[in-house]
Amino acid sequence: MKPISIIQIGLGSWGQNWIRDVLAHQRAVDVVAYVDRDAGRLDAARRRFDLPKGRCFRSLHHAFQSVDAEAVLVTTTMGTHVPVIEASLAAGKHVLTEKPFAACLKDAHEMVALAEERGRVLMVSQNYRWFPAVRAVQDLLAQGRLGAVQGVSLDFRKPPGRDPRQGPSRVLVDMGIHHLDLLRAVLRLDLAEVTAMCVDRDWRAWSGEPGASLPLAIFALLRYGESVPVSYRFSWLSHDVPTTWGGDWSIECAAGQIRWTSRGDDGAAQDDVIVRRAGEAAEMVRLPELAHTGRSGCLHAFVEAIITGCEPETSGRDNLKTLEAMDALVAAVAPVAPGTPVELGAC
Repeated sequence: MKPISIIQIGLGSWGQNWIRDVLAHQRAVDVVAYVDRDAGRLDAARRRFDLPKGRCFRSLHHAFQSVDAEAVLVTTTMGTHVPVIEASLAAGKHVLTEKPFAACLKDAHEMVALAEERGRVLMVSQNYRWFPAVRAVQDLLAQGRLGAVQGVSLDFRKPPGRDPRQGPSRVLVDMGIHHLDLLRAVLRLDLAEVTAMCVDRDWRAWSGEPGASLPLAIFALLRYGESVPVSYRFSWLSHDVPTTWGGDWSIECAAGQIRWTSRGDDGAAQDDVIVRRAGEAAEMVRLPELAHTGRSGCLHAFVEAIITGCEPETSGRDNLKTLEAMDALVAAVAPVAPGTPVELGAC
């Protein structure tokens, strides 16, 4: 099968990570151009990965004029996602973009509408879905052998030492969006309401000023309808044992419990799923073998969507619900009204 020709835009640290850990190890796409408006970053990436000089450009417009490409991979910073996506779709390109694909819902809806108007694939790299534990838990819940889901507990913990210039909202948006998207993927339900608070600590007080500090912990009660409460505890400054990036999960069902973890360091699979049926001993679940995991799985799903014309699992349209949940959570921890319930669509 002929690979899909793509242009990658954004060659900062994460964009270079894409080259090193994803693009260099697959044949589904052919990167025909690399773009970064910063000459220093562009040159650093070119030298580090021995990129052809004739394929490196300072502007996306110049790349469009110089090479033939079917798609664009957006690995720029969040604030530039929308103009890059808009320009790419307007040029008739399919788009795979890093999350979150827009900073506000209005822009996100406009990008989805533009993709539909142009008949192009717009997909968000919610790569945490493409791990064995996630697929195993989806199957377990779909089979219904443990009965209806009664509640979910999700803990995410990382130790102190992260950049203190990132404010609470930035931390949540950057990392929490993965967990909210996994909640949607696993439960196959959409968020209804969020109640949350930020907990201060003496060594890192949250002053409420943007970028002033990081929260020690955020507690959120996410209700899906009236039947599935979700306790979400998020800590970027925890002294407790760190979790995997996917978090530690417990799903209580009518006839048992599922405990699972996913997505280890450097994007590697570090997955476990344990089922405890009522009255029985705990059992380790055999995980499915995935041909591609993480961002590689997402990239291959993107290529498949282009070839088949089918909507991908994490399309821009589907991801609107994840963005709505993220907006609600950020609004719920705002210092002006912490602990106030926020309904989706109200923020």
